[in-house]
Amino acid sequence: MVEIKKTRTMIATLLDIKPPESNSTRFLRLQGRTGSLQYSERLEFIVLGEDGHIEDGFRTAVLVEEPKKEGRVITFKTKNSEYRFRELF
Repeated sequence: MVEIKKTRTMIATLLDIKPPESNSTRFLRLQGRTGSLQYSERLEFIVLGEDGHIEDGFRTAVLVEEPKKEGRVITFKTKNSEYRFRELF
């Protein structure tokens, strides 16, 4: 488990989830969608509909390492999956 002391929030687009054959495949429906990304020890991605209500989203298992950031792309790893997002702002 990663110990991130502060919860961080950003607006991001889900680029990819690996490996696609894992349990994370149920989240692939959100690939290419933009929403609110919040993380501390877990990752939570929420997509709002046009009416401002929650349309879709997911919460991951506990992160196993610090998120890695390359430019505007940020990668999160759980025990079984890797999630890549592009930070918008």
